[in-house]
Amino acid sequence: MEGKTPGVSYAMVGKPGSISSWLKIANGPGSLLTSPAMLAGAAGIMAQLARQHEMSEIKSYLARIDKKVDDLLRAHEDAELGKVFGTTLDIESAMNVLNRIGRVDDDTWSTVQARTHTITDALGWALGRLDALAEGLESTTRIGDLARMTKEAESRVEELLAVVARCFELQDALDVLRLARMLDESPNTLDGRRLVLKDDRQRRRELVSQRIEYLMARVDTAVGTANAKVLLHPRAHRAVVGSINQIGAAVADFNRPLGIESGRRSLETTRWWDAARDPAQLKHAGAEAGRIAAIGTGMAAAGAAAVLAGRAALASEEDDEQG
Repeated sequence: MEGKTPGVSYAMVGKPGSISSWLKIANGPGSLLTSPAMLAGAAGIMAQLARQHEMSEIKSYLARIDKKVDDLLRAHEDAELGKVFGTTLDIESAMNVLNRIGRVDDDTWSTVQARTHTITDALGWALGRLDALAEGLESTTRIGDLARMTKEAESRVEELLAVVARCFELQDALDVLRLARMLDESPNTLDGRRLVLKDDRQRRRELVSQRIEYLMARVDTAVGTANAKVLLHPRAHRAVVGSINQIGAAVADFNRPLGIESGRRSLETTRWWDAARDPAQLKHAGAEAGRIAAIGTGMAAAGAAAVLAGRAALASEEDDEQG
């Protein structure tokens, strides 16, 4: 709209009734495209919109998996993690101020500016727990224990990823508030701050992506352990594969709102008869069955062990002849 001074106009940023800021346009619309300050302001606003879009996507993700993250954080025995609940309340209040009056005043900013440490501490805690789960799965070789651990990991992984997602949501909101503050107080340094926040966000995404890749690599190791023991433990094998597919689905759901690529496919269980025709499976089953018989677990087990051991031996002889 035209201002009182000839050649000076103003542009409103935001919706009527919820104005984010005003831009001053001098000497006609062409100057908007050539003024560094104007371009920096526009870039800052676009960065805010991108963060708000990601926040919306994360909220939809959390609602879809029906995880009450705040209840989880508030009830956790770790006092530092519990602080995230209070951080959520403060940041939501500050976002409400921004939406209502179009700026972040001194009082509002003072309540949230130091909350970054709480968010990063919670993020580090969640990623550390994911690493611990991954290492536990990798070190487990007993198929029964593996089936139990992967079942427990199903819900645990989803909970931890929900915490990570909430940390990203809160950090996005804090970035929006910081950019709004800079746009209002120090527009000349806005573009530099925007680029710093962009770099920080990219580093967080890469860190989380690496930790998830580490988890899924350990999960693949667990799949290999289960696949090698189909003949003697078909039920446990199916349980492990089913749980790991659930973990993979949880990771894919988490990756989507953050724009992290995920090309993992669901795994299929190995049928018992297919395993029975696999010489490698027969060798493994024969060796394990022999150990069962050696420690005397009953006539039935010994008989089954002998049969499998015999079939494994035949398979081994056939392999040697073909070799």
